[in-house]
Amino acid sequence: MIVKEGAVDLLHAVYSGYTESVAAHDQRVPGQPDTPALLALSSSLPAFLESTLVESGRSPNEYRCYGGYGEPNRTFAKVPWVAVCATSVTRTVTKGYYIVLLFRADMRGCWLSLNQGYTQYSRAFGSQRAAHRHASLGAQVIFPWIDIPEGFVAGPLDLAASTDLGKGYEAGAIVSKYYDAVGVTSEADVAADFRSLLKIYDQLRLRLGASIVDLLPDDEVAYQNAAAELVRSPPNLPDLSPGPQPRPKQNAARRGAGHRRDPAIAFRALRMAEYNCELGPTHSTFTARRTRKNFVEAHHLVPMSEQHSFENSLDVPENVVALCPNCHRLLHHGLAADRISAAVRLFRARSEGLSARGIVIAEADIRSKYKHQIEDDFGG
Repeated sequence: MIVKEGAVDLLHAVYSGYTESVAAHDQRVPGQPDTPALLALSSSLPAFLESTLVESGRSPNEYRCYGGYGEPNRTFAKVPWVAVCATSVTRTVTKGYYIVLLFRADMRGCWLSLNQGYTQYSRAFGSQRAAHRHASLGAQVIFPWIDIPEGFVAGPLDLAASTDLGKGYEAGAIVSKYYDAVGVTSEADVAADFRSLLKIYDQLRLRLGASIVDLLPDDEVAYQNAAAELVRSPPNLPDLSPGPQPRPKQNAARRGAGHRRDPAIAFRALRMAEYNCELGPTHSTFTARRTRKNFVEAHHLVPMSEQHSFENSLDVPENVVALCPNCHRLLHHGLAADRISAAVRLFRARSEGLSARGIVIAEADIRSKYKHQIEDDFGG
């Protein structure tokens, strides 16, 4: 039996008590919630949202309602939250998309938001800056599909956030409603707003499934920028397993079902080349503002547009070469004879590595592919 407490009282319990709870526990999360604010976040507000789900005719078994303010014995979250996740999309706020109450870091109010998992963007695009930018882009992709309810706003929101995760919530917002801590808000309004977001949530689940990331266009500039961001802030990437790799995900945003490139693979390849052009190591370009390295770009020797012809992934470091901008443009736009000559040189240097990754291709096939102009998008 779900006990439904007053939503407005619960919101105010958080506004008025969360900061004191943090101070009382010396910034460390207790094993069990023991203040009204922490109890509201961990149990009472999730119960309120679950009861509203039931009243709207939905099965609670298809959703997960839970709150968060940090892991026990670790630092409290600057932006506490209470989320409702459709389990067909996600069970956590790290991926997919979900409905969430997000409390401002200064406790001056909160947002009821249809939002996105920030961690999925940081994993897909590497750096914090690139992840924030693409989370915002993911929301923009969704805007044409939904009608914005009255009183709601579309796009980024203000949580007075200072942490990477908090800024991720700000960037990932799709559509949201704000409740000021000193404003007049009724429980009926909160429930009605939640039901409005549930309708949008249901529509999106039916239309796009579990992933918004896969809808993003695999833009060449964004891909190169994301790789550069990784160079600037190198992540601790696990070693790639040897041998052939599984095909990358298909990009739902592209006609013909293209395959998404991973900027982390490009980062590995640029690092292996020590940021030198592989067609001319003496091709000094300029020191890139982002990376503080010689500026080079990543290029797939066997183009990603050919992935449909290969059982194993073409998005592996052995198939990604570092090129100065001039040589990169040559392979895309130069005379056929020059394109072929350059591609064959690169292939001869990489053929052993390609074979080890299960990319079986003959020199004659490389000549044939580079006889025609390589497309810019997905061919990088």
